[in-house]
Amino acid sequence: MNQGRQERRLTTILSLDVVGYSQLMSKDESGTVATLQHLRRSEINPRVDTYNGQVIKLVGDGSIIEFSSVVDAVSFAVDVQHALARSQSKKPEQDRVLFRIGINVGDVIVDDKEIYGDGVNVAARIEGLADTGGICVSQTVYDHVKDKLDLTFQPMGPQQLKNIPVPVRVYRIELDSRSRHLTTYPAVTTADPAAEPSKPRRYSWVAAALFVVLALAVLAYVFRPDGASRPVVAVLPFHDISPQDQRGLLSDPLSDGILAYIARFPELTVIARGSSFRYRDTDRDLREIGAQLDADYLLEGSLNFDGQRIIVNAALVDVSKNTQVWADQITDDIDDLMVLIADIGQRVAYQVEDYLGQVRVAQPGPFKADALLMTMKARRATMRGLSKESNDAVIQMNRETIELYPDEAWGHLAMAFALRTQVRFGWADDPEKTLAQAVRHGETAVRLDPGNYSTYFALGRVRLQQGDHPRAIEALERALSLNPSTADALNALAQAHFYQGRNEKALEILAESARIDPLPSFVHSWILAWVLWQDEQCEKASEAFGKIASPPPASQKLASVIETCLGNTEAAQAALSAFLEATPDWTIAKETKLQENVWTYETGRERWIENLAEAGLPSG
Repeated sequence: MNQGRQERRLTTILSLDVVGYSQLMSKDESGTVATLQHLRRSEINPRVDTYNGQVIKLVGDGSIIEFSSVVDAVSFAVDVQHALARSQSKKPEQDRVLFRIGINVGDVIVDDKEIYGDGVNVAARIEGLADTGGICVSQTVYDHVKDKLDLTFQPMGPQQLKNIPVPVRVYRIELDSRSRHLTTYPAVTTADPAAEPSKPRRYSWVAAALFVVLALAVLAYVFRPDGASRPVVAVLPFHDISPQDQRGLLSDPLSDGILAYIARFPELTVIARGSSFRYRDTDRDLREIGAQLDADYLLEGSLNFDGQRIIVNAALVDVSKNTQVWADQITDDIDDLMVLIADIGQRVAYQVEDYLGQVRVAQPGPFKADALLMTMKARRATMRGLSKESNDAVIQMNRETIELYPDEAWGHLAMAFALRTQVRFGWADDPEKTLAQAVRHGETAVRLDPGNYSTYFALGRVRLQQGDHPRAIEALERALSLNPSTADALNALAQAHFYQGRNEKALEILAESARIDPLPSFVHSWILAWVLWQDEQCEKASEAFGKIASPPPASQKLASVIETCLGNTEAAQAALSAFLEATPDWTIAKETKLQENVWTYETGRERWIENLAEAGLPSG
């Protein structure tokens, strides 16, 4: 050791070692070496780079890796153990190359590129305490990450380690469902020479599209002139050419998945689905669409789904040049593709992290695609027309989904929406009990899939109907943190503030909704008109309401009170008559009951009831 070049530093050391290496080598020496080399290239080394680690020592069956960040070291360990298990899941257990990991923070001696000392020795000894495919960490590591990473730690108590004079407290990390939010998609670069022949792994169109969109956005952001606007991306709904019985099931979920992941990057402006999805199956020129959405890039394509396999053609278009900058086709199983949306979205976040300094994106775990398909069929039934009968049918469909797939979020979040609708339109025999059921389904959806913004949106809508404004706002803001381009959540958030009389705040949120949703849905105009009416800006309220192309019958109550505010008695009565034609048994008593818990701003609620009575709503 060169004494003149020694230095000391405090660092994080990770020891990674193959379990049963000698036995594996005696059984199949060349196959074990080939598999180990493949796993290092495809699973371990890419993640070392991702988490800013440095391989200090590499021996036949293990590695010593240094990290400047304790959080990065633990994140790497969790991620790589999940990846190693997943990549070998189809092999017989006796043929898998599995690892143990130990992590310690300690003082080390640095000599050229190697490190020595008790800090390294403790990491190696702790690694020996780990289960096969498991992770153990020292007390120091635990203290650093316990409040920073959402993981389950099991204390193992003080451990007397070989050649270490003082016992070390050790914790085991559980690689449970809670830990999956730290996993990324493996960076496969070469085929596993020891693996059984299988279908070639291909990056999905989702991966390529996300890489291209974000790579362009990163370049535009890094090299843009000072003060230049952020790149604007619009994801169009994919043209669905599936057989009739499968048509309309996957276009929205796939496009939504891409949109939600891209939207998490504040350096990008992503057009909300309400506007971009207006161009479903359109034959308009893409430059015209881009101009109307004020978008720099459009992602568009087609899909064909036969019930199990999906064929997707996708292309990314530079609007200003009217040229495709990327195009691809992929065929895959539906279950594989849906998991890839989450996994690859996570990986894209890692890829741009060094440039944009983003936090890592939470990822939902694998799910049954059949649960999503059943939910989409229920949604399709709703879209055919909203009525008590159709909503009852949707509730029954959601009930079947939950019975078949109780551990999937899709059926629960759809049930929360449907039960909330039942209360909102006065169709529930026991509104309080129905809302309590809706809350339970919403909370279950969040618990099952905390990385899915739709679960928080569903829970927020139910809480809002329940009149629990603080928790409604909390859930809706969480949905927006996962997908800032969901105008639906922004509109609901504005409504929550409206119900409390915070008109200025509601209008501010609605302005943000309009910014990302330049072609807003009728819901946005409905809520905007309602807020303006409560703020006694009745002329503007009338103007906003007039932008609803085909006002649903339920909205005619609002039209009536706006006309009353303007002094147009006949118009107010006509609007109320249109509402009563669709809901003939509605009364002041029912309206008061509907609004009393939801609308806590008494001045607004009382004025609403008075205006409806003035227009002729029966007292009941």
